[in-house]
Amino acid sequence: MSTPFSRPPLGTTIGNTKLPRRKHLTTEEQLPESFRYEPSQLTPERDQGQCGSCWAFAITSVIADRIKIKGGPSVPLSVQNLLNCYKKNCDGADIDDALSTLPSEVYIPEYDSPYIPNTFGKCITHSTGYYTSIQKFNTFQIDGKGRDLIRNMKAHIYHDGPIIGALLAVYPDFNSYDGVSIYSPKPGQKSEGGHGIEILGWGKNTQGEEYWICRNSWGSRWPASHLPGAGIGWFYVKMGINASRIEEKAYACIPTPIDSQDVKSTTETDAYNSQSSPINPPYTPPIIKHHTIPLVLVLFLILFLVLFLILFIIYKKKSYN
Repeated sequence: MSTPFSRPPLGTTIGNTKLPRRKHLTTEEQLPESFRYEPSQLTPERDQGQCGSCWAFAITSVIADRIKIKGGPSVPLSVQNLLNCYKKNCDGADIDDALSTLPSEVYIPEYDSPYIPNTFGKCITHSTGYYTSIQKFNTFQIDGKGRDLIRNMKAHIYHDGPIIGALLAVYPDFNSYDGVSIYSPKPGQKSEGGHGIEILGWGKNTQGEEYWICRNSWGSRWPASHLPGAGIGWFYVKMGINASRIEEKAYACIPTPIDSQDVKSTTETDAYNSQSSPINPPYTPPIIKHHTIPLVLVLFLILFLVLFLILFIIYKKKSYN
């Protein structure tokens, strides 16, 4: 008999932003009515266990997914290292402060520092592989309020990949969410805390209701069901009413090659130069050099084998005679 689902601790907060703001010139009419990334385009789902580490799962999942979507490797980033480097506890964190404080060097692959809930260790600032040694991360708060913020959130998702979101007010009925309906908290409830999430896209049902498509880090036992084609941990939040305060703050991490000479610095006025091309160049996967045998050596070996065979045949003929 399986044990009932026990919700992980909450604790995500967002203080005064220290990050630059970024907006898009894309208008609402230039975005599709529905859009999402498929499970196959994303890194695997995660399970934070009984630790208030959702903020670190949201950040690392968004960065890793954006790298994969842009053609890079599918390598989950280490949540454990963010905990070790930022706050050695499971009590949650301020997403804005974590994004503005942590240097890009701490974003290492999961295999360099595997996740162990409620256990903390050394902060690692380099990777054993090539993965993060060629990366840097430009991090922004998505600009706007109300409908402008919604449009900018959509545009960032559509052009660059999933974004970091937060349910700044999680209510008791969210724990028993069914996985197939559009969630909107029932009135009369008291918030139990904040929660960091990944926002993958948006949609609109036949009744005209708009909703956010989100991914959680509570493992495979939440929610209880999933719609066909949905990934593990996916859920849907009603758009346009600031349900669970999801439309107050959102963030984008844009990974770029560290040796790029063409990365433009960003300010509050930065925006897309066109509706299709981002300011920062897309992620370029590293060129992995393979050790190959020179062509001349290969030809020499082939010629040697042919001569050997000819001499062997001549020798055999003389032996028979």
